[in-house]
Amino acid sequence: MSRTPWGDAAELRERQLAPGSGIPREDVERNQRERLFAALVATMAEKGYEATRVADVIALAGVSRKAFYRQFADKEECYSQAAAAIVERTQEALRERIGDGEEAGLHGREGLDLLLGATAAQPAAARVLVIEPFAAGPAVRERLERSVADLEWTTAGLIAQENGGKRVQRELARAVLGGIVGTVHKMLREGRAEELPELAGPLWRWAASVEPRPVPLGAPVAGGRRAEAAIPFEARVPTERILRGFAAAVAEHGYAEVPVAAIASHGRVSLSTFYEHFDGKAVALAAALGSIEAQLLAATLPAARAAPRGAATVRAAFGAAMEFFAAEPELAQLWIVDVMAAGPEAVARRDRLDVELFATAAALAGGELSALEEVAVDATMGAVHALMYERVRSEGAAALPGLVPMLTYVAVVPFLGAEAAWEAAREGSREASPAEPGG
Repeated sequence: MSRTPWGDAAELRERQLAPGSGIPREDVERNQRERLFAALVATMAEKGYEATRVADVIALAGVSRKAFYRQFADKEECYSQAAAAIVERTQEALRERIGDGEEAGLHGREGLDLLLGATAAQPAAARVLVIEPFAAGPAVRERLERSVADLEWTTAGLIAQENGGKRVQRELARAVLGGIVGTVHKMLREGRAEELPELAGPLWRWAASVEPRPVPLGAPVAGGRRAEAAIPFEARVPTERILRGFAAAVAEHGYAEVPVAAIASHGRVSLSTFYEHFDGKAVALAAALGSIEAQLLAATLPAARAAPRGAATVRAAFGAAMEFFAAEPELAQLWIVDVMAAGPEAVARRDRLDVELFATAAALAGGELSALEEVAVDATMGAVHALMYERVRSEGAAALPGLVPMLTYVAVVPFLGAEAAWEAAREGSREASPAEPGG
């Protein structure tokens, strides 16, 4: 992916300004900065944030190390500024297309066409914005979250526009935006960005099907069967202790920064015991995801099979999954939040399982829910992941069961329609009081 918003990365050295030519210093520094941005985008697209080194970037850009550090404190600052510049360029392109005066306006489908077209044209830059921020430091993640918050309001306005001006809950807008971004994330990591414009139609049909409702959905009533308490560490075999220690250590340090010594300490094993079972933290991550996968299957499928057919099956599956995560907060943190920093392959594995679980629950439900369109399923699970991610980040895993009604609504509304989905989501939930505008 050598194409970047600042030109082809293979041609950066040719754009160097000749020394001693009387060019103003600010022009020289701008030229260097843009070449460094282009080199960073291209290198990250190939290697990912964690494996990208400053040495890689300056070598590709044809810029000295001294010049790099004159402009940026470190790789993270370069990344943060490059991402901000990409967002600014995208916004400028949108303003050129739709204007910015009182008469400006954008239909939701047109906006989606522009977004997917821009992503297909600049997949390396899109990876910088969509995939890599989770592996970077807190400053980059905070900027990403601010951008997402702004986009949620824009999404809410587009949904309202499609539904006669109905007020849209912020959480519902987050779900729709999450579905779109989740689909883009999948296509980017699979190297299929050029196919995104073809998905605009079915993806917009999915987004438009998630109609706003007059009041927020309430939380589930108390009294449901809670997941079994975790078995104490001392009663587990070493591999299980290590995997749970891995989840605890990652929750404390973050995946990119967690040392193996911390994993061993949390797992109550020696370093030599850790290495007897796992050849590094990447192998431990794969095993931990596999362990969570098995436990999720054990928690959700019996609940789905025992539920009545129809939307109740999906609601039961979500209920069991959220109760499991509430009882296992460190596993929830790893599965929902920290996996995003572990690279596209780890995210793909998590997403594949979640899609399989949803498809299985839908097949058990029967009827229209068993006729799943791939784009709608991917978007639905992107919405689910966005809602869970925000809930864990803001309130912790213990709050996840409160999401079950909203998750149910978002999951079944494309297949059953708004009224039937609303009733299915409210089944077994407390009535909610009307929210303030914006949800």
